[in-house]
Amino acid sequence: MKMVHAFEREMLNEIAESLFCVISTTHSWGVLEANLVPFFLRSAGLSMGMFQNEESDAFEWGHCSIYHGLSDLENDFDMDKESMLSLSGSFPLPISCHILTLILDAALQSFQAVSSTKSTLANGFCYTEKLFSNLLSDLCNMSERLLSQSLEHRSCTIGFLLPVIFKAFGSHCSLEITVRGKMFILSRNVFFRKIWKLCRSLFCLGHLERRDAYNVLSLYLSFFSSTEGFGNADANAKAEEFDVRAEREFWDEIKRGLVDGEGPVRKQSLHILKTVLQISGGSQCPGISEKKSPEKYPIPHVMTKRETWADKEAKSLGVWELCNSADSPLNSQQQWEAFILLYEMLEEYGTHLVEAAWHHQLNLLLQFSVSNNNFTSYIFRGFHQKQTDILSEAFSWVTILWQLGFQHDNPQVRCLIMESFLGIEWLKYGNTAKSVSESFVLGPFIEGLNDPVHHKDFGVKGAYNSKTIEGAARFLHQYTSHLNTREGIAFLHSLASVAKHFSFGRAGLMGLAECIASAARGVGGHDSEEKWSEDAFPDEVLVKSSPENFSDSRTAILDVLRFVIESSKQHFNPNYRLQVCEKVLEAAASLVSALDVPLEILLHFIATLPRAFTDYGGSLRLKTQKWLLGSAMEHCNVNCCGAEIQLLKNLQDFPERFTSSQQLVNAFLSFDDEDLDAWESEAKRWARALFLIIKGEHQLAPILRFFQNCGVNICKQQSHLNWLPVKFLVLARSLVAEIQIMQERFTQRGNKIKRRSEISLLDTVDQLCYTEASMINGRIHGLFLFILEELVSFADMSSSIFWSSMTEETTLPGSVRGKLGGRSQRRLSTSTTTAILQAIISMQAVASISSWCAQFKSNVKLSSVWAFLWKFFWKTVSSPTCDSEKFVWQHMKH
Repeated sequence: MKMVHAFEREMLNEIAESLFCVISTTHSWGVLEANLVPFFLRSAGLSMGMFQNEESDAFEWGHCSIYHGLSDLENDFDMDKESMLSLSGSFPLPISCHILTLILDAALQSFQAVSSTKSTLANGFCYTEKLFSNLLSDLCNMSERLLSQSLEHRSCTIGFLLPVIFKAFGSHCSLEITVRGKMFILSRNVFFRKIWKLCRSLFCLGHLERRDAYNVLSLYLSFFSSTEGFGNADANAKAEEFDVRAEREFWDEIKRGLVDGEGPVRKQSLHILKTVLQISGGSQCPGISEKKSPEKYPIPHVMTKRETWADKEAKSLGVWELCNSADSPLNSQQQWEAFILLYEMLEEYGTHLVEAAWHHQLNLLLQFSVSNNNFTSYIFRGFHQKQTDILSEAFSWVTILWQLGFQHDNPQVRCLIMESFLGIEWLKYGNTAKSVSESFVLGPFIEGLNDPVHHKDFGVKGAYNSKTIEGAARFLHQYTSHLNTREGIAFLHSLASVAKHFSFGRAGLMGLAECIASAARGVGGHDSEEKWSEDAFPDEVLVKSSPENFSDSRTAILDVLRFVIESSKQHFNPNYRLQVCEKVLEAAASLVSALDVPLEILLHFIATLPRAFTDYGGSLRLKTQKWLLGSAMEHCNVNCCGAEIQLLKNLQDFPERFTSSQQLVNAFLSFDDEDLDAWESEAKRWARALFLIIKGEHQLAPILRFFQNCGVNICKQQSHLNWLPVKFLVLARSLVAEIQIMQERFTQRGNKIKRRSEISLLDTVDQLCYTEASMINGRIHGLFLFILEELVSFADMSSSIFWSSMTEETTLPGSVRGKLGGRSQRRLSTSTTTAILQAIISMQAVASISSWCAQFKSNVKLSSVWAFLWKFFWKTVSSPTCDSEKFVWQHMKH
């Protein structure tokens, strides 16, 4: 045997057959068990890395003969680890496993022959039974170990050990074995449970491991299909037997395998499914001869030429007759055969086969899926299940077909399947759209919607729409209309979050936006007000599909919708971006009230909308105002006036909250340019939202009082313990910048008006008319003129840091010292940085405010301000060469 090559299996089988013939004739099974079996068990064990010092293996292997052989070998020859490995090197693991399986198979045949003749001589019977039982136990333990190791080890288990083990267990469900005087029961039920547990662990790994697990299941099912325990055993025996078909995870793995990205895995899954269902052969539908004659059902005259060819193809497959047997309901087996037929058709590239079978068989499956006796009753046999569970299970199998169709290599097939899916009349099947799994809708369906092949006319003549997008929107509306509020919010969050994990094209992103808006209308369109009560819509809802834990579901919705808007900005066409933003805004208005979320979150969302759409004259300005003021919320639990007042109050209170310090008392309050940028962004968001809400100057009164009180006392607030002066200047600059933008929009809008009569139309499309805006600007202009001298004094005092003769500080903060990558960009100390930034922001505020005041009224007297600015400018440009960091900052900011 040492001379036999690893791949010369036939020669090895002939040698083994001759040996076993001699052993059987001479009844020398005891000699075989004492010599040859321990040697090959030892060889296999060494190939697996097992040695005598592995105490943890003793119990699992049942004190098998491997350890006895190893112990004898070490005692007799005093060999070390390397010498033992060299001894087994001539018999690699595949050869050892092959020889052991041949021995077990020969022992099984001899044991069955002796048992059938009831021969008692037979020291042979005693030795055969002992060899068979002990070796079967050893190989069972060995196979469990090998399955959890490398690819080569698993291949030996699947190719050699498991077939003969299953064959042995086919005739003996349990055996008694004796080891060192102790009796053990070797049960196939226990062994099968262990094998299934190992398969479950392999499914969680890579593709190679999954394929091996499918191979193990194929062997297991082929064994069951050929044994009496599978179909002919009595009820008590069946109840005790382990049946993998009763495991829900088994069916889940089959479904995952059927849609796997690798073709071999899909084929293995299909083979296992057909084995379980006892379906063999091709895809020809059975029972055709029992169906009605096709002559009674002539082809409709309205069919197109292509449909006529498809119908002829269907008749050749036997599908036509099967479909027209409406008065003869299909049983569970025939429904499974319809599923298998469609699946095998989708594995082909050609379009004609799919066209021939798809509509016939899919309608058949949908028709019987809504019944209690659908094809999934085979999975639930023996278990009481709710009707909703049965429907969900049925549609989980049908979605496999849709998913394969959406991902088909043939674009014509993808169009056919998508068109068929969107054309389903769900009310016809008991309004079962809700039974479609959420994972399918959020995964294959939305990804299929991104396929450009479904949107051939998208963007033509400025129409950013398609029949596919319209159909998908209708489906999502119907899908979400049956969800309760909590489920609907969670689903919409997951739907919008798809944009974060998947790259969409122009048509795909528009389709996603349409689906979000349509689904939001479905969730927000519940007739019962109770569904929108605080009990049904609590303040804190944890969104299951969210990667983070949000404290408020409505906050989470705005967050993901904001990301969809950001995704649209990468597309160049403004009309396209407008349509996406419009749909997202509709979704937000359907689900979220402006008072349901924190003001900061609301301001972030508004700031994400492009200014061109929400500024004066923008296409979305009126819709945004209606949403913010509550008039767009059909389910709002407060009146619109109350919502407007509360939101306005939040905006009026913002300046005081913004300028207040949250630090410890008597603590030094420092900031850097990053803090300043964050404050400016926050103030700009506030100013933009403010002018979306206000309708007249009286609503600005609290804000103007705050600016007046802070402005006249700004010099008194100068302290290292207070952020108020700097934040006040940031607010003032943001307010002036927003007014300037608004004036520009008014001017641009006015230039487009050619006739005097259109001015009234202009005033009616916005909450803030031109007259009111002018009055507001006048009030703010007067306010800034009143406090401008104080602002100049504060700027003069703050800018003295540039001319001070204090020595440069060499003690830098810990965050600056010791950085990798060379010298730090920040070489000023914290206190100096704060002082310089305060000086810069004060000069910028004086310059921007005075410039706007001069533009608003040309006859305003600002001589003292111009004198201050000119003095600062001249002093800066005439200063000597910069010899310090603060002068560099001064020149850069100037």
